[in-house]
Amino acid sequence: MVLPGDELSVKLSHTAMNNGNKVVKVETFNQRGEKVIDGSAEVKQAPTTYVFTGQGSQEVGMGMELYSTSAAAKAVWDSADSHLLKTYGFSIIDIVKNNPKELTVYFGGLRGQAIRARYMSMESEDEKGNRVPLFPEVGPLSPAYTFTSPTGLLNATQFTQIALVTVAKAAFVDLSSKGLVQPRSPFGGHSLGEYAALASIADVMPISSLIDVVFYRGLTMNRAVVRDAKGRSNFSMCAINPSRLPW
Repeated sequence: MVLPGDELSVKLSHTAMNNGNKVVKVETFNQRGEKVIDGSAEVKQAPTTYVFTGQGSQEVGMGMELYSTSAAAKAVWDSADSHLLKTYGFSIIDIVKNNPKELTVYFGGLRGQAIRARYMSMESEDEKGNRVPLFPEVGPLSPAYTFTSPTGLLNATQFTQIALVTVAKAAFVDLSSKGLVQPRSPFGGHSLGEYAALASIADVMPISSLIDVVFYRGLTMNRAVVRDAKGRSNFSMCAINPSRLPW
């Protein structure tokens, strides 16, 4: 009961998030500290745009802290890793954690034969429009194939792209699991980030299909440039801030 002359104080507490809305607990007390009413409300937040980064933002260990603390993010990483091990014979988690300069995929046994067949089936086009294999070195009797990169495989575009979209997808799923993502939000992505955006916000493909698409994309990009025996080319990429150039 609230009597004439009572002094009331209202306490607001941010207790949760739900579909991007802030959940607020409302409690009202009288001068004796007795609660006279309580309730909750969802407060709509300012619109949020979700933007996904492109290649060049990779670093060793990225996403692993969230992997160890979020069950939702861990499930995304484990699903991606399981698909890659089964289909292509390597672990993206190992590459992200250790950035090895060399990785050998072995084609022994029934599982290895299926992986070899997968590599042999992957094709691209040359400058004349002819279909050419992405792995001409892999034949029906090849026992293994070795990937190399002088700066570590995390910086080899075919692995960089897998790692980045997995980081983005895992982070987004973690945010969603905590009720932080607003429905029907605007979104976008830079270059490779377009794929992460479509697979996360638009949810147009499962993680396995996302991995397949960006691995193939990265391989095609990698093979488009002439490289030496150590995987080096005469090309590189940099980002330039025009406002910092001396004109």
